[in-house]
Amino acid sequence: MTTSSPTDTVVAGADRRTGGTPVSLLNAQYLPTSRDWRTAAGRADTPFAVDTFVRAAQQAEAAGFDALFQADFSGVNRAGLRAGPPLTVFEPFQVAAIVAGATSRIAVMPTVSTLHTHPSSFARSLASLDRISAGRAWVNVVSSFRSGTAIGVRREVPRDRRHAQTEEFIEVARALWASWPPAANAPDPATDRFVREDLITDVDHHGEFYDQSGPIDMAPYSAAFPFTLQATSSLAGLRLAARTADGVFAGTATLGAARELRR
Repeated sequence: MTTSSPTDTVVAGADRRTGGTPVSLLNAQYLPTSRDWRTAAGRADTPFAVDTFVRAAQQAEAAGFDALFQADFSGVNRAGLRAGPPLTVFEPFQVAAIVAGATSRIAVMPTVSTLHTHPSSFARSLASLDRISAGRAWVNVVSSFRSGTAIGVRREVPRDRRHAQTEEFIEVARALWASWPPAANAPDPATDRFVREDLITDVDHHGEFYDQSGPIDMAPYSAAFPFTLQATSSLAGLRLAARTADGVFAGTATLGAARELRR
């Protein structure tokens, strides 16, 4: 696949959903930098057209890939823009929804920054994507390494507390997800209720970084929180992923290095 990166392999080293059995999942990603934009052929798959991402997803699905990953970066790299296409053109959740409508099996995996997003708005977006994709939503969770670069957002979290903030972010998002179970959406003519609001529970969270009350206000499609990945290679990051995620992006150049990281 010339428009995707087939080498981005996701390794779930301690996946709770497989009983702790390590598994490997194939993940595709459209990379604007994989084409020579100086040629007409290279410019044919422009990152400024959403159809480019749709075609990449359909190619990945046909090739048997498990998911299409959409990265996200905060801030503007001016030097990088002079050299080639930007890595981020579309908001990840929006393009994931479009890709989901044009595919039938492959999972869609946008990226969320815990530094620049509130868990409540994240949970709403993820619930909507999960319903649009009929349960094919995955998510890549990152704690951005460049604070203060998101336009219009300023959130300063000391570097040594970012893993703690990410852990609380996921805790709140999961609690919100569980607050509106699918069983609540079954209409009950006998009691004249379209939604069983008695099954919707309130979240009452007061932590170091977030205060969250009330349930999610957008009904998730799936009962289980979507498959969650974290991109990390540090020991602290791997420990965080073991507590909060279902898998880890193996950012390694060789299979041997990936196996060593998994151990």
